[in-house]
Amino acid sequence: MHCGTDTWHTEHDGQGDPAVCWRCQVRVLFRVPPSAAISSLFGADFPLPTHHHSDYEFLSAAFTEFSPTAAVHFGEQRSAPYSMIDRSKSIFTQANNVLGTINVLYAIKEFAPQCHLVKLGTMGEYGTPNIDIEEGFITITHNGRTDTLPYPKQGGSFYHLSKIHDSHNIHFACKAWGIRCTDLNQGVVYGVATPETIADPVLINRLDYDGVFGTALNRFVIQAAVGHPLTVYGKGGQTRGFLDIRDTVRCVQLAIDSPANVGEFRVFNQFTEQFSVNDLARLVTEAGAKVGLKVTSKSVPNPRTEMEEHYYNAKHSKLEGLGLVPHLLGDALLDSLLKCVQQRYTVHVSACTDPLLRASFLAQLRHQVQGPREHEGDPARRRLEGCWKRNRQDTQEQDRALKAPGGVCVSGRRCARQPGFC
Repeated sequence: MHCGTDTWHTEHDGQGDPAVCWRCQVRVLFRVPPSAAISSLFGADFPLPTHHHSDYEFLSAAFTEFSPTAAVHFGEQRSAPYSMIDRSKSIFTQANNVLGTINVLYAIKEFAPQCHLVKLGTMGEYGTPNIDIEEGFITITHNGRTDTLPYPKQGGSFYHLSKIHDSHNIHFACKAWGIRCTDLNQGVVYGVATPETIADPVLINRLDYDGVFGTALNRFVIQAAVGHPLTVYGKGGQTRGFLDIRDTVRCVQLAIDSPANVGEFRVFNQFTEQFSVNDLARLVTEAGAKVGLKVTSKSVPNPRTEMEEHYYNAKHSKLEGLGLVPHLLGDALLDSLLKCVQQRYTVHVSACTDPLLRASFLAQLRHQVQGPREHEGDPARRRLEGCWKRNRQDTQEQDRALKAPGGVCVSGRRCARQPGFC
């Protein structure tokens, strides 16, 4: 059973076309593949109910109907920069993530007590301490006494703090109710395809490269593809753990296949390699040269409050102990990612950064909005209309932002207060 998705709050048109919402400071290439397409490709029925985990009545019915042996919980607002934009987004992040997870915990307790919860956490819970990061717990000796305790948490945003609160709540539920849970503290994910999604283009659903939901590697690949200098925040020494999207899927499978014991709260650090921002810029520059791209980099003022040079050494052996064979970030993967971006996404990026192309894009969007009147009541149509109106209203604002020195990101907008590295 898969509890939710981490992308429902972003805007899309429901028909597989990219949607743009500049006023929300979100640029998403996103679509949910129709269940009919999935069924035809894989020969099985995959229902996709679209309810929110704040609806406990729905959760109760779902857990009662499915009686799941495992529940994968990805249903959270997943962006640190988004959580820091303003008060309302901070509150939304905390309420959606923390209260939604408590609902899931109660649904398991009341309707599927043997269910194994596999919860997506984040390596950002740990922060960047000046000691090695263990996998969830650390054994310490203090004043002659020794104990194993949860590793100290130092979240850098209201998003990261919501994940920390999740971890504490789940740990408590495991001890109090005998629930079993695996918390996957995930690093930064790269790549756009798995063996399943390459079966049909409709299954490849998103590439985030903006300053709110995007990641440094995606941003660098997009910048390289469109001839924009790679924007390195500050000194570029910020270091994080990374993993291939194929390994993300594999880690979830491994956690399900080897469940935690009754009452156990276990933590896996889910990443395979560590890179700094400077490392990523160098790798993308080298990969770009091999496919004929002249890639340059420039340092820009860091919009985030973070250490730009720091110690970082995180342990990540437990998943490999269960059988994970990592896909490492090498020339072949970067080459394929660059080619995929050039083939699929550069026209949409250009539509944001070039005024003439943006006008053409808005004209196409308006044409879709002004389609047959019989679809006026359709929810997807209403979302599309709202997207078009916001973009039309923001055209002049975007033109000013494009001319502002140091204020433009590759998607053609002023960056949010804390454009995201991870």
